[in-house]
Amino acid sequence: MVDKNVNKDYLDKEEVLLRHAYGLGYPQPNVTFALCRGTWSSPALRVYTPEEVVNELERAKVEYLEASVGMTNKRKIIVPKLLQWHMQDFADDIESLLEWIYSQLPRSGSLKRANMECLIRETKYPMSKMVEIQPYESEFRYILPM
Repeated sequence: MVDKNVNKDYLDKEEVLLRHAYGLGYPQPNVTFALCRGTWSSPALRVYTPEEVVNELERAKVEYLEASVGMTNKRKIIVPKLLQWHMQDFADDIESLLEWIYSQLPRSGSLKRANMECLIRETKYPMSKMVEIQPYESEFRYILPM
């Protein structure tokens, strides 16, 4: 009989070696915004340069948030499904995800002001009532930033 733990340990060691060779050495949430899946809901397709990758990832994140986070006419914050799927990279729960989104938006943006108004209203309404998750649109499309 084969011990399943031995096989699991082998896979864990192999995964560690692969991550070390090809992966990131530490968590990098901005990578989420570089992964273009060729769908309506995914981030824009970009070319990254080694010298500027950190700045380019930061710009990709901000542009994705500005393009995909919004407000409904009922003053709910629209959060894309992609952020909900990867929420553990940014936050612990929906409330901290909204705070993270707010902290990532440019200071002068109207979206940031609207987001703040919703966060202030949080005391009157449960957070779950203030968020609308936008369904993931899997139809093919590539967006190229200009």
